[in-house]
Order: sequence, then structure tokens, then C-alpha cells
Amino acid sequence: MIKIIDLKHRWEKDGDWLLDIPYLELSPKESLALVGISGCGKSTLLALLAAWIVPTQGEIWFNDVAIHSLSSKQRAAWRLKNLAWQGKHHHFFEALSVPKNLAIYYGLASELDLSKRLLSAQKNYPLLIKRLALNTQQLAQGLPDLSLGELQRLQVIRTCLHNAPLTLLDEPSSHLDQSNRKNLTLTLFSEDIRGHQDYLIIATHDLNLAQYCDQIVYLDHTTQDSSMVTQSTDQAQCLSKSADQQGHEAQKDVHLINEWDAQISLPVISQTGFAWLQFTLQKKLYATLMIAAVLAILLPYFVSQQIQTFQLDLNKRAQHTPLVISALNSEYDLFFSTIYFKDTPQNELKISQAEMLFAQGVKASPIVVAPQVKNSPLLGTDRSYYHFRQFEFVQGRAPHKLGEVCLSQDQAQAMKLKLGMSVHTSPSDVFQLNAPYPIDLRIVGIFKTKHPSDQGAYFTTLESAWAARGYAHSHRKVSGSLNDSLVIDQQLNLGEFHLHDDPDHLPVSMLITHGLSDREKSLTKARLRNKYRHLSILDPQVFLRRTLDFTGEVRTLLKPLFNFASGLSLALILLMLSLHYQSQHKLRLQLLMLGLKPHQVLKLSLLEYMFFIVFCLLILVLGLVLIRTPQWASHTWIQAIL
Repeated sequence: MIKIIDLKHRWEKDGDWLLDIPYLELSPKESLALVGISGCGKSTLLALLAAWIVPTQGEIWFNDVAIHSLSSKQRAAWRLKNLAWQGKHHHFFEALSVPKNLAIYYGLASELDLSKRLLSAQKNYPLLIKRLALNTQQLAQGLPDLSLGELQRLQVIRTCLHNAPLTLLDEPSSHLDQSNRKNLTLTLFSEDIRGHQDYLIIATHDLNLAQYCDQIVYLDHTTQDSSMVTQSTDQAQCLSKSADQQGHEAQKDVHLINEWDAQISLPVISQTGFAWLQFTLQKKLYATLMIAAVLAILLPYFVSQQIQTFQLDLNKRAQHTPLVISALNSEYDLFFSTIYFKDTPQNELKISQAEMLFAQGVKASPIVVAPQVKNSPLLGTDRSYYHFRQFEFVQGRAPHKLGEVCLSQDQAQAMKLKLGMSVHTSPSDVFQLNAPYPIDLRIVGIFKTKHPSDQGAYFTTLESAWAARGYAHSHRKVSGSLNDSLVIDQQLNLGEFHLHDDPDHLPVSMLITHGLSDREKSLTKARLRNKYRHLSILDPQVFLRRTLDFTGEVRTLLKPLFNFASGLSLALILLMLSLHYQSQHKLRLQLLMLGLKPHQVLKLSLLEYMFFIVFCLLILVLGLVLIRTPQWASHTWIQAIL
């Protein structure tokens, strides 16, 4: 039984009373209509009965439960178990289809044992759809495509499907035409729908609908007390009998449901499924936040790892490279030209200068950096370099004729090259008229080496390197019987092959010394610097140590700034998530209107954010795997920046 005793309510502390009801009683299986002008307190009384708000004064009892004295948490639990609510506004979720919106209560209210109520809802679902003049085509439409009248009828259907003890309807016939109002009335008071409800209370302006109720309460806040009119039992029974009779007639419509309609059922969606749909509905926002979060975490680590790998590679290359002698260049340019052989130094020695140094007792191998082969360095040198670097030829031999080349075993496997095959140079300025033309080189040797600087390079003779740079060529005419590619023939005689410049002026990119101890390197540097001011003499190990010490100090100074930037990025992401949570207030209100407890609504939000966290972790793990993959762990991009 529902009892209202000395109920008074007002919105402002010193304001007028909006509701003043001395006593009202409703027995089980009875229905009540609240009528009155707009603003008289009908919706407020429904909110009081639904325990959405607490009365200013008075008592509200529901089956011996004092609703007015329940705590906020207890009211939420009571609503979840006992209430089916249809408000003035349509609380549907755009992420869900219409059928899922109708059955959402059973999936989200998972704390209760609703199996019996769900079974009845599944049974009544096709009947309600048919009686309220809806069809499967309308159910398949998106919510924005439905009219207000269609949405209103769907609101009523969802409320009836709850099969709750207390059903509260706020103006259920609004936006409906006369025909649909009649269908609504017959549906609400039909035996199969009312049989699952203990109490039905309707706030309405539709007097025809109100007359079907057992009691009618007329509210008028302009008077001191709200007027209450209760219909006689005989009239109520007559109206109820009429409703049942018309309801039985409406049940005949079930036979008109076609086979497709009869098979429709309520698709119950779980809490996890609902959270997933909300997550996917905002996939662009979450994708942006995920990328930002992963980059904020991964980018500093990635850069740190790459720099560390780069430094280790520099150390390894520098350790295997003694003194380097070149024309006057910056130490920085000369260092990277020496250990990577990617670029020709800005200034180069002449062959005559190199021979002069040899005459002074300098033990070194000349290096001529030529145009690249397949994006790898091509170096011209002599046999002393192969001995100094301890090349072990596993196939073939070292090149000693024009147009011959050798490469490391790792390089040959990576490029799928074999003895006897040809490779050609790729000058960067090939389209200039005075630029050197590409030339073909035949592979005559494949070697093993422990030096990383040599593993990715091609080695040829000094003469071939000069020819590749355009300092020499042949005037032999190419006939149709010969290979029409630009090849330096190994059998050319001096009359067919000649240099364009004075041999003493041919360039040598650098000299790499060998066989020097630390003491000998110091003495050699001191002796050459005193005698030859035009030379750059570089000890790669010393230069690298000095450079790393400086960059280490810079990194130490900048590390707090990097950490602050990463922390700030994560803080901004958390702020965005917080703002997103605040923007979902309407969604949380819709869930509360369904009767869910506040902690259940919070749980749904947390589930949604859990998907965000899980995907962030997955992307983070994937990023770490990629970073640690050899192909991605290459420091080439850092080298390019430097």
C-alpha cells in the first residue's frame, strides 16, 4: 500500500507550498491519475513518490517502507528494485539501437535477479509494439529519425517492460494523436500489462486517460490544500471492466503479427557492452587521447634508447679507427665522414700531399669517397687497408683492377649479391652535364670483417673511385656487339683510359693511420700539427669522448625539462578525461532515470575508461616491441638529423 501523510513541499525555504496533501492512500493493483493545470505540482509529486527528491515535510510510505526517511544510497537501491519511471523527456541512448534501448534496464541492473521479469518482458514486447502501432521498420531506424510521437510510445514501452511494482508515467499521451492515445490507454490498462504492476500512477492532462484510473487527484497549488477527487468504486470498476474488455479485443491483434514480427526479441546488453558502445561512439576523441598518452610515455623512452644505441655504435666505430688525417675541415664533419663514409669531407687532400706524408714515415691507408652504390658508401683504397682492417675474404679476392669491387658477407646477403654480379654507382648530381656518369662495377670478392664501419660499404681501387667521381674515363666507342652500359673495361690499355687532371692533384678524402699506440698517436699529432698547419688531424676516440661529455651535461640539464613536459602532457590528458566525464552529465542522468544506483553509473563510466586504458597499454606494448625490433631500432634517423 502507498500512503501519503501530511505531505508538504516547496522549492525555496521561505517560498509558498507547491504541494499540501493531508492524506492519500493507494491499495495494491489500483491506479491513480494526477490532473491539474501546468505547474500545479504533478511532476513534483511523481518525483517525491520516485524518491528522486525528499519532501519538505510529511511522510511517504511504500509497502511499510518509509521512503521519506531513506538515505540517498537506500533510495537508489529502492528505485532499482521497485520503480519504473517515464519522465517528460526522452532518455534514450544514441549509441544503442531502439530494441537495445528498450531492454537496457535488464542488462544494466545486473545486481538484481530479474529473470522472471525479463521473461515476461520478452513475452509482452511484440504485443506492446503491435498495440502501440509500431513496426519493425521503425525499430530499425536510428533515434534521430523518429518523430516525437514515436519516441513517446517507445518511452511508454520501455517503462512497461520493466514490470516493476510501482510504475510512474509523466504525461504519457503527450505528442500523440487521438488514435494513438486510445491505443495507449487500452495498452496501459490491459490485463497482461497491469498484471505485473502493483501500482500505476499517471500525471496527465488527458482526462479520457485519467478516467480509466481507480482514483483521480486534482492538484491546485493556488489553494491552501490540494483538492483530491476520488472516483466511486462502481465507476472505477466499470471503467476497469471496459478497459479489460477492450484489452481482450486488442489481444486479438496478436494474430495479425506476421512471422517476422513474432520472432523479434529484446536484445539485452550487458554493462560491459554498454560501456564498449559508449567508447566506440567517441572513438575519435579516445584515439587522439590514446596517441597523445602513448607518445607522452613512449617518445622520451624511444629517443633515449635511440641515443644510447647511437652512442654505443659511435663508440664501437671510433675504437676501431685510429688517427685520421685530412685537409683542413671541422672535426665534427671529419668525424662522421670517417666512421660512416657517407659524405665526402668539404676539403680533401691531394695525392701529392698524401705521398709527402708517406715519405715522412706516416703509415696510413688512403681513402677516396666515391658516389654511393645502392645507398651504401663506395670507397677507393689500396691493399694496406685490407691488411690493417683484417679483411678475411671468404670468396674471391681483393679488387686490384679497374671496375672491380668487393663487399662484406653481411652486405652481400642483405642485397642478395654474388661473385660476378655487377653493381653501379649513383651520383647525386647525375643530371648535370658536367657530372660523372654512373659506372658498373663487377664483384670480385666477399669478405668478413669485425669493423662496423666496413660492413656496410663497397671497396674498390683508387683508380676506379676516381673514375666514378669523373676524374677519368675511356674513349672506346660502344658498338652494338658490346654491353651498352657504361662499364670500365678491365682490359683497357693506357691509350683508351686516361685521367682528366694532373695525377698529383687527384683527391684523397682522408688518410686512416694504422699500427699506432696511444703514445705514437700523440707524438704523430704533435709532429704533424707543428709542421703542417693546413691539415686536420683527428683522434675519433678523443673527439667522441669530449663530445659525449658535453652532450651528457646538456642531457642532464634538459632531463628535468623533458620529464616535466611528459608529466604535463599526461596531466593535460587526465584533464581532458575529467572534462569529458563532466560533459557526460546528461548520460549519467539518463542512467539514473532508469533506476540505476549512482555507484552503478560510476561503474559504467569506469568501464568506459578501462577500455581507454587497455588500448593505451596495448599500443604502448606494440610501440615497445617495434622500438626493440632491429629494423626500427636503427639510429639512421638520428644520424640524418645530426
